Amino acid sequence: MNPTDGSRLAAASSSGLYTSVNGGATWTRVTTAFSSSVAAVPSSDGLSVIVGTSSQGIWKWENWSGTPVQVCSTPAAITTLYDSANFYLYAGTPASSVWRSYYGTGTEGSSSGALPGFSLSVHPNPVSGGMVSVSFDLPSSGTAGISVFDITGRQVLSVPSADFGEGTHTMSLSTLSLTPGVYFARLSHQGASATARMVVTR
Repeated sequence: MNPTDGSRLAAASSSGLYTSVNGGATWTRVTTAFSSSVAAVPSSDGLSVIVGTSSQGIWKWENWSGTPVQVCSTPAAITTLYDSANFYLYAGTPASSVWRSYYGTGTEGSSSGALPGFSLSVHPNPVSGGMVSVSFDLPSSGTAGISVFDITGRQVLSVPSADFGEGTHTMSLSTLSLTPGVYFARLSHQGASATARMVVTR
């Protein structure tokens, strides 16, 4: 499930990767590249889908669009796939071995957007004191807004859009209304967005 849009789903099988934009009512095949059994999980930043196969390595479907790209051609048969909170991908195999690979371009709690100089970070992470500091960089002046989503794609917090100048900005958000778990903060600015994963504990 896309963490910022609960109606967008992805599913992988031996006949390919499928996506739905209406909560699973209808499905469209994205690719037929997979001819073996697969396991699929959302990436740590929520922006991509990682697909592990039993004979064709590991693939990444970037930004829930385009064509999946093979990122690892390991010959090991992957039966389980787990994406950790810090951009490490763990793959289990029938031989009881576990593979680990780092695929992120940053660290947990931070994400760069499509615009140069556009980024978002949250700290501390995990969040345990009821408050989280959200920092973001804007490449130009304009309107920006921040929303927080749970893993089902439901919006649980939001900061009304406001005008900000170019540069770095920081604000504090209360997480007291959130139950322990994984959440995604999303910054929107000039049609672009950046997402940062955060873990709320008690």
